[in-house]
Amino acid sequence: MAHTALSEDEITEYFDDDATVDKNVALIAEAIRNNPGGLVIYTGAGISTSCGISDFRGPSGIWTRQNQIQQGKPVEQRSRVVQSSETHPSPSHMAIVALQNSNYLCKLISTNCDGLHIRSGVLPDKILELHGNCYIEACPSCGKCYYRDYPVDLEGFDRSRAVLTGRQCPSCGDLLRRTDVAFGQSLPDLALASAEYYSSMAKVVLIMGTSLRVFPACELPFKNRSAVSCIVNLQKTPYDKKAKIRIFAPTDVFIQKLMARLGLEIPQFEERSRENDPHWHELFGQHYQFRSAPDSSWFDRRDDETALRFLEEQKRGIGVKMVTDQHGQVHMERYVVDDDVDMDCDLDGFEIYPKKNCPHVGQVDVREILCSIPEDIMARGCEICKEPEENWLCLFCYKLLCGRLKNQHMLLHATKEHTSHVLCASMMDLSFWCYDCNSYVTSPSLTPIFDLLHQCKFNESALPIHDLM
Repeated sequence: MAHTALSEDEITEYFDDDATVDKNVALIAEAIRNNPGGLVIYTGAGISTSCGISDFRGPSGIWTRQNQIQQGKPVEQRSRVVQSSETHPSPSHMAIVALQNSNYLCKLISTNCDGLHIRSGVLPDKILELHGNCYIEACPSCGKCYYRDYPVDLEGFDRSRAVLTGRQCPSCGDLLRRTDVAFGQSLPDLALASAEYYSSMAKVVLIMGTSLRVFPACELPFKNRSAVSCIVNLQKTPYDKKAKIRIFAPTDVFIQKLMARLGLEIPQFEERSRENDPHWHELFGQHYQFRSAPDSSWFDRRDDETALRFLEEQKRGIGVKMVTDQHGQVHMERYVVDDDVDMDCDLDGFEIYPKKNCPHVGQVDVREILCSIPEDIMARGCEICKEPEENWLCLFCYKLLCGRLKNQHMLLHATKEHTSHVLCASMMDLSFWCYDCNSYVTSPSLTPIFDLLHQCKFNESALPIHDLM
């Protein structure tokens, strides 16, 4: 995606002085006041940066950072938060709700998939989401969409082209898919067609927090040349000369000045459940527009089998994580999944990241282990107490001994009896632990052991993923 990053000049941010901002705010406020019900708002990632969500092409944007990584430049490690329940709508999100409730808003057209607009209180009949919503899953066969109070991929991690959520459509039984749109996927046709219609009918156009670089969304605000158009963005855009009003200011700063001019208060955000609200769900079912059906253009069914196996492995306690290496390349890693969500920043299972440079891994005789593991190892119990479940395999003497949650025979073996036997493999989640490092560990050299244990435990081959635990 780094090819979508801007040049150094293009990512430069500009700031108008207060007098200039105030003068232009007065102009757009007058246009909004004179055209009640004629306002169409367009939003991009820039209105969510104050919520802790990175934009894409700003100085610290996702594509900007990835481009810097691929050029070998040092980049501070950060993550784009799109699913945390701790993320709340910004003043800009809440101001749009005030414009909606005051009957100024005709339609909100957004390329954000973070779900903050609907969470803020924008009604389903007022919003068109061209890049989907991480809280909404859809059925490709019957076209029904389902809103959840949680990001829809929480129960099953799937970043394949299948975009599965792990659930089935209650109406027709087909597999439900995520609605967020990535590069290379088609835009939702119903939402796009409606966006084109309302864009052509707009009297006032307000564009906030977008660099207007992605086609065809970037052209929508200028469908009606007679509309009063205003761009609010810190960076220059290719459409600046087409806008009648141009403001260089943070969206939250601009929106507070606009609300003051219109005499409107920005409401406080209050989290509430929509999933269990029958009236809201009826409105959502009648008015939320996504894709026509049947439609399989936005995913690849050929990936279904692999994706479903990913989901099954997560249920077994083996998580899959997308990781960007120091060269900017993305690949998959496995990790141990626990149920302690207090330490889980993105809510997809507590992630215990393994140590990658354990010095004891090189001492393991992998070939000897592969010849020594019996096919029925999963059915065997601890060699000392016969514990049938929570057992570990010593990677040096191949003894099967129970873990810390039982009688701790592996702990005693590695720390008291044979202090050089520090590496072992779990028969429960197929992870590797080093008692000397006091950490889970991972290494490509351990992959054959993982594969064999996976075959013994599940009677099927493990998925081909790099750098297995």
